[in-house]
Amino acid sequence: MGQPSTLFQVTFKNRLLGVKHDKLSDAILQGMSTEGYKSAFLRMDDEGQIAQTNPMRLFCGKASSEDFSFTPGDALRYESTQAEDAAAIAEVAEQIYRVGRAHKLFDFAIQQLTYTDGALTHLDGLALGEIARKRAKH
Repeated sequence: MGQPSTLFQVTFKNRLLGVKHDKLSDAILQGMSTEGYKSAFLRMDDEGQIAQTNPMRLFCGKASSEDFSFTPGDALRYESTQAEDAAAIAEVAEQIYRVGRAHKLFDFAIQQLTYTDGALTHLDGLALGEIARKRAKH
């Protein structure tokens, strides 16, 4: 049996958005960028200073022009103090994903798809057979 691989897909108001993503952080960005919003992972403090020593956070705001820039007020409260950007971004994305799965915070949803040998085997961590059995009971 081959090694499982995981992809993430974004749905917005029950419609599939774009492509499947290898990284959860890319799916988070796509979901947060719906309906005219822009989003980015940045290291900005509450005074608007950008520096590598600031916590990594996700910023999301309504774009009013082509020269759109983020302000401290556009930051979500989730953050990471990890020094390496990729690890910090992954940590923030995971926090947002966990909270969004536990509570309906956003209009978008992210589904985790697990493939083994090219075939879909799990959806959001549940085996497809288990999902089918649960649906058959209803």
